[in-house]
Amino acid sequence: MGDAQRARRGMDGAMPGDGDQQVHMPPFQAFGGFLAHDIHALLLDSLFIFYSVSPCISIVLRMRHAIARGTRPPACVYQKRTDGDCIVRRLISCVAAWAALALPALAHAGADGGPGADFPALPIRWIVPFPPAGSIDAVARVVGRKLSQVLGQQIIIDNRAGAGGRVGAKAAADARPDGYTQLFTLNTTYTIKKDLFRNPTFDPDKDFEPITIVAETSQLLVASPKFPAHDVRQLIDMARKHPHEINFASSGVGGSLHLAMLYFESQAGIDLVHIPYKGGPPAVNDLMTDRVSLMFFNTPAALSYVKNHQLQALGVSTPKRSMFLPDVPTIAESGVPGFDISVWFGLSVPAGTPKAVVERMHAAVAQALADPGVRHDLIALGAEPVGDTPADFAQRMRRESEAWTQTFKQADMVLE
Repeated sequence: MGDAQRARRGMDGAMPGDGDQQVHMPPFQAFGGFLAHDIHALLLDSLFIFYSVSPCISIVLRMRHAIARGTRPPACVYQKRTDGDCIVRRLISCVAAWAALALPALAHAGADGGPGADFPALPIRWIVPFPPAGSIDAVARVVGRKLSQVLGQQIIIDNRAGAGGRVGAKAAADARPDGYTQLFTLNTTYTIKKDLFRNPTFDPDKDFEPITIVAETSQLLVASPKFPAHDVRQLIDMARKHPHEINFASSGVGGSLHLAMLYFESQAGIDLVHIPYKGGPPAVNDLMTDRVSLMFFNTPAALSYVKNHQLQALGVSTPKRSMFLPDVPTIAESGVPGFDISVWFGLSVPAGTPKAVVERMHAAVAQALADPGVRHDLIALGAEPVGDTPADFAQRMRRESEAWTQTFKQADMVLE
C-alpha cells in the first residue's frame, strides 16, 4: 500500500498524511547546508578585506609610532623612491589577492552558463503555508520525496501556517532569489490580488516566479442530511424564492471554501448567509447535525461523509465529474454554465530567481510527476497530476485572478 493510501482524511478539507512520507533530514544538517552557502561568501569577503585594509593599517601604525618617538616616518610613506614604493607594491598585492579570490568563481560561472547553472548544490526548502497533515502537505511530501531523488538534494518541507497561507507566502516572497527557498501553496495565494486585501503583505503578481502547477483537485458542494434541496437546480430555485435565508458554513473568512461559495453565489445569482467557523472540523460537525445548510468541501475529504450518508453531494466544482463520485453531476451541467473552480497546488520561487533554476525545477517536477508511483499516490489522495509550463501557470493565474476580482467587487468585499 502506497504512502498516500495510508493518509487519513481530515474534516477540514484536509487529508492528513503519514509521518513516514516526510522528506526529512536532521535539523543541524539542514541548517548547516543553508549556512555553508553564506559562510563561503563571508570567508571570501573577510579575506578580501584583510588583504585590502591591512596594508593601510600597517602604514598608519608605523607613522603614529614614528611621530610618538620623534623620529622620521619610513621613507616609503612619503618619499618617491624606487626602493620605497611599498604603497604601490601593497596595492598591487591587494588587486592580486582579489583576483585570486574572484576570478575562479567568475570563470566557473561563465563555464557553467551563468547564475544557477550548478543548481541545486544545497538542500531546497519548500515553504508550505498550511499546517502539517492537510491535503497540500500530503501532496508536497509525495512529490518532494521523488524530487529529492531526481535532484540529488533533499526537499525540506517547512510548514508556515497562518492568515490563510499569507504568513508563509510572505516569508517566501522575502527569501533570497537563489532557488533554495520555494513556495508550494494553494491557488488562492497566487490569484487573490493584493488590492483585495485591506493590509496586503505581498504582491502575488510581482513577488513570485511561477514554475509549475503540480496537481489539482475539485471541490464538492454538499448539504446537510435533511436539507430539502437534493441537487443544484433545486437549491438555486429555493434560494431565489427565499433570498438571504439559506446559510452556508466555511472554515473562515477568505479561505478557499468561503471563496468558492462566493463565486457560486455570483454565478448562480443567489444570495446566501455566510457563517464562518474557526476551521473545518466545527463547520462539518454543524453541517452534519443540520445546524447549517451548505458548504463547499474538498472532494477527497468529503468522500467518506457522502458515502456514509452523513452529507448530501449536490454538485462538483470542476467541468468534468469526479472519478470518485461519477454519479454526482457537475455544477456547470446543473444550471450554472461555465462554473469551474478547482483547488490546485502551485510551485514558485521568489521573483528574480535565475532562469536556469526555474527551468531545472520545472524539468525535475515533470520527471517526478511522470513516475508511476507518484501518480498512483497523488490519485489516491484525490489529486490529479498536472505539471504545466511556467507560461501556462502564469496565464492561469491571470485568468483566475480576473475572475476573483470580479467576484469580490460584486460581493463588495475586502479581506483583512
